[in-house]
Amino acid sequence: MCNKDVISELKYVQKQFLCAVPIPKINWKNIFDVFNCELQENLVSRTVNLSLVLEYPIQISYQKSFLKHLINRLERKGLTPSDCLYDAFGRVVALGDAGPYFRHYFLENGKIISLKENSSFISEGTTGLCSWQASLALSEWCLGNEEFLKGQAVVELGSGVGLTGLTVALCQAKQVFLTDGHPSVLKVLEDNVRLNSGLIPTDTDVQVLSLPWENIDTNRNLPSVDILLAADVVYDSSVFPCLLNAILHFFKFGTKTLVIACTERNPTTLKQFLLLLESNHIIYEELKNYSQHNFLWSTESPIKIFLCSLSHLDYTSQVTAIKRN
Repeated sequence: MCNKDVISELKYVQKQFLCAVPIPKINWKNIFDVFNCELQENLVSRTVNLSLVLEYPIQISYQKSFLKHLINRLERKGLTPSDCLYDAFGRVVALGDAGPYFRHYFLENGKIISLKENSSFISEGTTGLCSWQASLALSEWCLGNEEFLKGQAVVELGSGVGLTGLTVALCQAKQVFLTDGHPSVLKVLEDNVRLNSGLIPTDTDVQVLSLPWENIDTNRNLPSVDILLAADVVYDSSVFPCLLNAILHFFKFGTKTLVIACTERNPTTLKQFLLLLESNHIIYEELKNYSQHNFLWSTESPIKIFLCSLSHLDYTSQVTAIKRN
Protein backbone atom coordinates (compact mmCIF):
# COMPACT_ATOMS: atom_id res chain seq x y z
CA MET A 1 0.00 0.00 0.00
CA CYS A 2 1.12 3.55 -0.65
CA ASN A 3 1.56 5.93 2.24
CA LYS A 4 -1.69 7.73 1.33
CA ASP A 5 -3.64 4.47 1.61
CA VAL A 6 -2.09 3.66 5.00
CA ILE A 7 -2.95 7.07 6.42
CA SER A 8 -6.51 6.71 5.15
CA GLU A 9 -6.82 3.35 6.92
CA LEU A 10 -5.35 4.76 10.14
CA LYS A 11 -7.92 7.56 10.00
CA TYR A 12 -10.72 5.02 9.67
CA VAL A 13 -9.46 3.10 12.70
CA GLN A 14 -9.24 6.43 14.55
CA LYS A 15 -12.85 7.22 13.63
CA GLN A 16 -13.98 3.89 15.09
CA PHE A 17 -11.91 4.39 18.24
CA LEU A 18 -13.23 7.89 18.89
CA CYS A 19 -16.84 6.71 18.93
CA ALA A 20 -15.91 3.54 20.86
CA VAL A 21 -16.93 0.90 18.33
CA PRO A 22 -16.72 -2.42 20.25
CA ILE A 23 -13.22 -3.88 19.85
CA PRO A 24 -14.41 -7.13 18.17
CA LYS A 25 -16.35 -5.02 15.64
CA ILE A 26 -13.49 -2.70 14.64
CA ASN A 27 -12.50 -2.93 10.99
CA TRP A 28 -8.73 -2.70 11.10
CA LYS A 29 -8.45 -2.61 7.34
CA ASN A 30 -4.94 -3.81 6.39
CA ILE A 31 -2.89 -1.84 8.90
CA PHE A 32 -1.30 -4.93 10.46
CA ASP A 33 0.30 -5.80 7.13
CA VAL A 34 2.56 -2.74 7.34
CA PHE A 35 2.29 -1.80 11.02
CA ASN A 36 5.85 -0.66 11.71
CA CYS A 37 6.92 1.45 14.69
CA GLU A 38 6.30 4.72 12.86
CA LEU A 39 2.71 3.75 12.03
CA GLN A 40 2.13 2.47 15.56
CA GLU A 41 3.20 5.86 16.91
CA ASN A 42 0.94 7.55 14.36
CA LEU A 43 -2.08 5.52 15.49
CA VAL A 44 -1.37 6.09 19.19
CA SER A 45 -1.15 9.84 18.58
CA ARG A 46 -4.52 9.69 16.78
CA THR A 47 -6.26 7.71 19.52
CA VAL A 48 -5.33 7.39 23.21
CA ASN A 49 -2.79 10.26 23.05
CA LEU A 50 -5.00 12.60 21.05
CA SER A 51 -5.42 15.89 22.91
CA LEU A 52 -9.21 15.66 22.56
CA VAL A 53 -9.21 12.23 24.23
CA LEU A 54 -6.86 13.37 26.99
CA GLU A 55 -9.22 16.26 27.80
CA TYR A 56 -12.48 14.40 27.24
CA PRO A 57 -11.57 10.74 27.77
CA ILE A 58 -13.24 7.78 26.19
CA GLN A 59 -14.10 5.11 28.77
CA ILE A 60 -10.79 3.99 30.27
CA SER A 61 -11.62 0.29 30.12
CA TYR A 62 -12.23 0.71 26.39
CA GLN A 63 -8.87 2.40 25.90
CA LYS A 64 -7.15 -0.43 27.80
CA SER A 65 -8.85 -3.04 25.64
CA PHE A 66 -7.94 -1.15 22.48
CA LEU A 67 -4.23 -0.98 23.34
CA LYS A 68 -4.16 -4.55 24.65
CA HIS A 69 -5.67 -5.78 21.40
CA LEU A 70 -3.04 -3.92 19.37
CA ILE A 71 -0.19 -5.34 21.45
CA ASN A 72 -1.52 -8.91 21.36
CA ARG A 73 -2.24 -8.76 17.64
CA LEU A 74 1.30 -7.57 16.90
CA GLU A 75 2.84 -10.25 19.11
CA ARG A 76 0.78 -12.98 17.41
CA LYS A 77 2.13 -11.81 14.07
CA GLY A 78 5.67 -12.01 15.39
CA LEU A 79 6.06 -8.21 15.31
CA THR A 80 7.50 -6.06 18.08
CA PRO A 81 5.13 -3.53 19.64
CA SER A 82 6.72 -0.11 19.83
CA ASP A 83 7.67 1.57 23.11
CA CYS A 84 4.93 4.13 22.54
CA LEU A 85 2.29 1.37 22.72
CA TYR A 86 3.66 0.05 26.02
CA ASP A 87 4.02 3.58 27.41
CA ALA A 88 0.44 4.45 26.47
CA PHE A 89 -0.86 1.19 27.93
CA GLY A 90 0.96 1.84 31.21
CA ARG A 91 -0.44 5.37 31.42
CA VAL A 92 -4.00 4.24 30.74
CA VAL A 93 -3.80 1.31 33.19
CA ALA A 94 -2.84 3.78 35.93
CA LEU A 95 -6.02 5.80 35.35
CA GLY A 96 -9.25 5.19 37.20
CA ASP A 97 -12.45 4.49 35.29
CA ALA A 98 -14.68 6.72 37.41
CA GLY A 99 -16.34 9.91 36.30
CA PRO A 100 -17.98 10.82 33.01
CA TYR A 101 -16.69 9.50 29.72
CA PHE A 102 -17.14 10.72 26.18
CA ARG A 103 -17.60 9.60 22.61
CA HIS A 104 -16.42 11.66 19.66
CA TYR A 105 -18.02 11.53 16.23
CA PHE A 106 -15.65 12.50 13.42
CA LEU A 107 -17.73 13.89 10.53
CA GLU A 108 -16.74 13.96 6.89
CA ASN A 109 -16.60 17.77 6.95
CA GLY A 110 -13.85 17.58 9.59
CA LYS A 111 -16.04 18.62 12.51
CA ILE A 112 -16.18 16.48 15.65
CA ILE A 113 -19.27 16.15 17.84
CA SER A 114 -18.22 15.23 21.39
CA LEU A 115 -20.78 13.80 23.80
CA LYS A 116 -20.65 13.09 27.49
CA GLU A 117 -22.34 9.79 28.28
CA ASN A 118 -22.88 7.47 31.22
CA SER A 119 -21.10 4.12 31.45
CA SER A 120 -24.22 2.34 32.68
CA PHE A 121 -26.67 1.10 30.05
CA ILE A 122 -29.56 2.07 32.30
CA SER A 123 -28.65 4.71 34.86
CA GLU A 124 -30.78 6.49 37.44
CA GLY A 125 -33.95 4.98 36.01
CA THR A 126 -33.45 6.23 32.45
CA THR A 127 -32.08 4.82 29.19
CA GLY A 128 -31.24 8.29 27.87
CA LEU A 129 -27.63 8.65 28.98
CA CYS A 130 -25.97 7.02 25.97
CA SER A 131 -26.19 7.20 22.18
CA TRP A 132 -28.50 4.55 20.70
CA GLN A 133 -28.11 2.96 17.28
CA ALA A 134 -31.19 4.55 15.73
CA SER A 135 -29.99 8.02 16.76
CA LEU A 136 -26.80 7.39 14.79
CA ALA A 137 -28.78 6.36 11.71
CA LEU A 138 -31.15 9.32 12.07
CA SER A 139 -28.20 11.68 12.45
CA GLU A 140 -26.74 10.30 9.21
CA TRP A 141 -30.12 10.84 7.53
CA CYS A 142 -30.19 14.43 8.76
CA LEU A 143 -26.79 15.21 7.27
CA GLY A 144 -28.02 13.74 4.00
CA ASN A 145 -31.09 16.01 4.10
CA GLU A 146 -29.59 19.29 5.21
CA GLU A 147 -31.76 21.31 2.81
CA PHE A 148 -34.91 19.81 4.34
CA LEU A 149 -33.84 20.94 7.83
CA LYS A 150 -32.21 24.26 6.97
CA GLY A 151 -34.11 27.23 8.37
CA GLN A 152 -36.70 25.03 10.15
CA ALA A 153 -37.75 24.88 13.78
CA VAL A 154 -37.19 21.33 15.02
CA VAL A 155 -38.08 19.45 18.20
CA GLU A 156 -36.46 16.13 19.08
CA LEU A 157 -38.48 13.92 21.41
CA GLY A 158 -36.39 11.93 23.89
CA SER A 159 -33.08 13.52 22.91
CA GLY A 160 -30.91 11.33 25.14
CA VAL A 161 -27.39 12.76 25.10
CA GLY A 162 -28.25 15.01 22.16
CA LEU A 163 -26.52 13.51 19.12
CA THR A 164 -29.37 13.95 16.63
CA GLY A 165 -30.36 17.38 17.90
CA LEU A 166 -26.80 18.67 17.66
CA THR A 167 -26.49 17.19 14.17
CA VAL A 168 -29.65 19.07 13.17
CA ALA A 169 -28.06 22.27 14.49
CA LEU A 170 -25.11 21.67 12.16
CA CYS A 171 -27.64 21.45 9.32
CA GLN A 172 -28.43 25.12 9.95
CA ALA A 173 -31.90 24.66 11.39
CA LYS A 174 -33.35 27.94 12.66
CA GLN A 175 -34.24 26.51 16.07
CA VAL A 176 -33.51 23.16 17.68
CA PHE A 177 -35.23 22.04 20.87
CA LEU A 178 -33.66 19.02 22.61
CA THR A 179 -36.17 17.51 25.00
CA ASP A 180 -36.45 14.82 27.64
CA GLY A 181 -38.42 14.21 30.80
CA HIS A 182 -35.66 13.00 33.15
CA PRO A 183 -33.61 15.52 35.18
CA SER A 184 -30.34 13.58 34.77
CA VAL A 185 -30.75 13.46 31.00
CA LEU A 186 -31.56 17.17 30.84
CA LYS A 187 -28.37 17.96 32.77
CA VAL A 188 -26.26 15.89 30.34
CA LEU A 189 -28.03 17.53 27.39
CA GLU A 190 -27.16 20.99 28.72
CA ASP A 191 -23.54 19.91 29.23
CA ASN A 192 -23.32 18.56 25.68
CA VAL A 193 -24.82 21.69 24.15
CA ARG A 194 -22.17 23.74 25.94
CA LEU A 195 -19.43 21.29 24.96
CA ASN A 196 -20.34 21.63 21.27
CA SER A 197 -21.28 25.32 21.29
CA GLY A 198 -18.36 26.16 19.03
CA LEU A 199 -19.81 23.97 16.26
CA ILE A 200 -23.30 25.47 16.31
CA PRO A 201 -23.94 28.16 13.65
CA THR A 202 -24.39 31.60 15.19
CA ASP A 203 -27.88 31.98 13.73
CA THR A 204 -29.12 28.64 15.09
CA ASP A 205 -30.88 28.72 18.46
CA VAL A 206 -30.44 25.51 20.47
CA GLN A 207 -32.43 25.00 23.66
CA VAL A 208 -32.90 22.17 26.14
CA LEU A 209 -36.49 21.70 27.37
CA SER A 210 -38.10 19.46 29.96
CA LEU A 211 -40.89 17.64 28.15
CA PRO A 212 -42.55 14.70 29.92
CA TRP A 213 -44.84 13.19 27.30
CA GLU A 214 -47.55 12.33 29.80
CA ASN A 215 -47.96 16.00 30.80
CA ILE A 216 -47.53 17.62 27.42
CA ASP A 217 -51.13 18.89 27.28
CA THR A 218 -50.50 21.06 30.35
CA ASN A 219 -47.24 22.57 29.07
CA ARG A 220 -48.02 26.15 28.08
CA ASN A 221 -44.49 26.99 26.97
CA LEU A 222 -44.10 24.58 24.09
CA PRO A 223 -42.59 26.08 20.94
CA SER A 224 -44.30 26.04 17.56
CA VAL A 225 -42.16 23.85 15.30
CA ASP A 226 -42.08 22.62 11.72
CA ILE A 227 -40.47 19.21 12.15
CA LEU A 228 -40.57 16.58 14.89
CA LEU A 229 -37.74 14.04 15.23
CA ALA A 230 -37.40 10.96 17.42
CA ALA A 231 -34.99 8.03 17.59
CA ASP A 232 -35.19 4.75 19.49
CA VAL A 233 -38.36 5.67 21.35
CA VAL A 234 -40.36 2.71 19.99
CA TYR A 235 -38.97 -0.07 22.16
CA ASP A 236 -41.64 -0.52 24.85
CA SER A 237 -45.33 -0.59 24.00
CA SER A 238 -46.18 0.72 27.47
CA VAL A 239 -44.91 4.17 26.45
CA PHE A 240 -46.91 4.29 23.21
CA PRO A 241 -49.95 6.17 24.62
CA CYS A 242 -47.74 8.96 26.02
CA LEU A 243 -45.58 9.07 22.89
CA LEU A 244 -48.63 9.24 20.63
CA ASN A 245 -50.08 11.97 22.83
CA ALA A 246 -46.93 14.04 22.34
CA ILE A 247 -46.89 13.49 18.56
CA LEU A 248 -50.55 14.43 18.16
CA HIS A 249 -50.08 17.50 20.34
CA PHE A 250 -47.41 18.90 18.04
CA PHE A 251 -49.42 18.04 14.91
CA LYS A 252 -52.40 19.84 16.45
CA PHE A 253 -50.38 23.02 16.81
CA GLY A 254 -48.91 23.14 13.33
CA THR A 255 -46.05 20.65 13.09
CA LYS A 256 -46.08 19.26 9.58
CA THR A 257 -43.72 16.29 9.65
CA LEU A 258 -42.40 13.61 11.99
CA VAL A 259 -39.24 11.68 11.11
CA ILE A 260 -38.77 8.74 13.45
CA ALA A 261 -35.97 6.14 13.50
CA CYS A 262 -36.69 2.76 15.06
CA THR A 263 -34.43 -0.17 15.87
CA GLU A 264 -36.49 -3.24 15.02
CA ARG A 265 -35.63 -5.42 17.98
CA ASN A 266 -39.12 -6.88 18.01
CA PRO A 267 -41.08 -6.67 14.73
CA THR A 268 -44.35 -7.11 16.64
CA THR A 269 -43.68 -4.03 18.79
CA LEU A 270 -42.85 -1.88 15.76
CA LYS A 271 -45.92 -3.13 13.89
CA GLN A 272 -48.07 -2.29 16.91
CA PHE A 273 -46.75 1.28 16.88
CA LEU A 274 -47.33 1.71 13.14
CA LEU A 275 -50.89 0.43 13.50
CA LEU A 276 -51.39 2.95 16.29
CA LEU A 277 -50.27 5.72 13.93
CA GLU A 278 -52.70 4.53 11.25
CA SER A 279 -55.61 4.40 13.68
CA ASN A 280 -54.93 8.04 14.55
CA HIS A 281 -54.89 9.21 10.92
CA ILE A 282 -51.12 9.46 10.67
CA ILE A 283 -49.67 8.19 7.41
CA TYR A 284 -46.08 7.06 7.09
CA GLU A 285 -43.53 6.19 4.46
CA GLU A 286 -40.42 4.13 5.13
CA LEU A 287 -37.25 5.89 3.99
CA LYS A 288 -34.06 4.19 2.94
CA ASN A 289 -31.17 4.16 5.39
CA TYR A 290 -28.00 5.94 4.44
CA SER A 291 -24.54 4.49 4.11
CA GLN A 292 -22.39 4.94 7.18
CA HIS A 293 -20.26 7.91 6.18
CA ASN A 294 -20.37 10.16 9.25
CA PHE A 295 -21.68 7.77 11.88
CA LEU A 296 -21.17 4.06 12.51
CA TRP A 297 -23.86 1.81 13.93
CA SER A 298 -24.59 -1.85 14.39
CA THR A 299 -26.72 -3.53 11.72
CA GLU A 300 -27.46 -6.63 13.78
CA SER A 301 -31.00 -5.31 14.32
CA PRO A 302 -32.58 -3.48 11.36
CA ILE A 303 -33.01 0.27 11.72
CA LYS A 304 -36.01 1.76 9.95
CA ILE A 305 -36.70 5.44 9.36
CA PHE A 306 -40.24 6.67 8.73
CA LEU A 307 -41.57 9.96 7.40
CA CYS A 308 -44.95 10.65 9.00
CA SER A 309 -47.70 13.27 8.61
CA LEU A 310 -51.41 13.66 9.20
CA SER A 311 -53.40 11.87 6.50
CA HIS A 312 -55.84 14.72 5.81
CA LEU A 313 -53.13 17.24 4.97
CA ASP A 314 -50.98 17.39 1.85
CA TYR A 315 -47.35 17.98 2.69
CA THR A 316 -45.99 16.97 -0.71
CA SER A 317 -44.50 20.39 -1.35
CA GLN A 318 -42.76 20.42 2.01
CA VAL A 319 -41.05 17.05 1.69
CA THR A 320 -39.87 17.20 -1.90
CA ALA A 321 -36.34 17.96 -0.71
CA ILE A 322 -36.10 14.66 1.15
CA LYS A 323 -33.77 12.10 -0.36
CA ARG A 324 -35.72 8.86 -0.19
CA ASN A 325 -32.96 6.63 -1.56
